[in-house]
Amino acid sequence: MRINPNNSILHALTCIFDVIVVTLLFLICCLPVFTVGASAAAMYATMIAIVNDSCTSVVRSFFGAFRDNFKQATWLWLLDAVIGLVVVGDIMVCWGLDMEAGSALSVMQGLTVFCTGLYAAVSIYVFSGIAVYHVTWKQAISNALYWTMKKLPATLLILLLCAAIAAAVAVLWFFAFPVIALSLYLQARLLRKILDLPQDEPAPVDEEIDYG
Repeated sequence: MRINPNNSILHALTCIFDVIVVTLLFLICCLPVFTVGASAAAMYATMIAIVNDSCTSVVRSFFGAFRDNFKQATWLWLLDAVIGLVVVGDIMVCWGLDMEAGSALSVMQGLTVFCTGLYAAVSIYVFSGIAVYHVTWKQAISNALYWTMKKLPATLLILLLCAAIAAAVAVLWFFAFPVIALSLYLQARLLRKILDLPQDEPAPVDEEIDYG
């Protein structure tokens, strides 16, 4: 019996397997902490390739993107981590204040929620952007800010997916893996459109772009 490689069920199973492998590689490579940036860039590059149906080997694609983006992604991750610590500190202060609820406190807490969402969105766009375009770190940040504001509805969907990951990890712990994998895949589908990538070709990695 000959198996049809274009069989829709086989294609779906292959896609699921690839997404699982990429998610595992991403989580494992994030463990040293300082490699989070390179791991995120490699994950987005590979996930988008899976969405485009242009990934022949997820392992080779992941580690190739990890190697190519390691230096730039690591420096951006260090900057991102510092800003993240500031955001977390603001959240702990504003939401931990022992004072009566009022307009001032509500405004402060609202600002922390806004800054958290902005930080998460820009971070995702920075690392997914450098994963598919060769740009300077300044262009990467400028592009991320542009995409965050210009593609606001899609950005909100991505933030909802991030919230789903956070909620799943908080509630399910290690059993949150299926939610993480599905959310990252759905993010990649959104990012393919947001980053203006073609839907039937590999993500361009040799084109310089600046939307700023």
